[in-house]
Amino acid sequence: VPARAPTPPSPPVKGLRITGFEAFSLPKQGATEEENEDSFSIDAASGTIAISDGASSSFGARVWSRALVDEAAVSAVPLSASFVDGLMGPAAMRWRQHHEGGELAWWAQEGLRRGGFATLLVVRIGKASQGRAWQALAVGDSCVFHARKSGAGWQLLRAFPLESAEAFGSHPMLLSSVSPAPSDGV
Repeated sequence: VPARAPTPPSPPVKGLRITGFEAFSLPKQGATEEENEDSFSIDAASGTIAISDGASSSFGARVWSRALVDEAAVSAVPLSASFVDGLMGPAAMRWRQHHEGGELAWWAQEGLRRGGFATLLVVRIGKASQGRAWQALAVGDSCVFHARKSGAGWQLLRAFPLESAEAFGSHPMLLSSVSPAPSDGV
């Protein structure tokens, strides 16, 4: 698993008109909703949207991605490396508490030791009085696309942190629920 380092926050992007928030998540093709490791959380009051893609091959990925987005959506810390550092402790505690308290099979004990892994994208949208600028922070390949209706289609204004399909790889940076992440990785 690559080292945990967020992509530097995007510079503010102005001129956004918000008509509401809508979010949905679909499981991978052939998977059930219970197998979906993706999570999102929206705090409309602060204009914060957080999404996370749990790594399917890790232990408790769904719980880990949920803990990350819940902590990120309510954090008032400016988007920076310290933002990520500040949410890791509380999110990891929630992940561990979810899995502790009962007898675990040997494979679950090993999974608990290795941890859960997930990407994280946090987008903050400023107030109307501030010109509705948005800023984002990402660890991994979860992306935000800023698009504008243009004729019968859409015009892409900005993509972050990846700007093209070619930029995606098979091993994105991931946040680990255990610190430091074991060297045997996912």
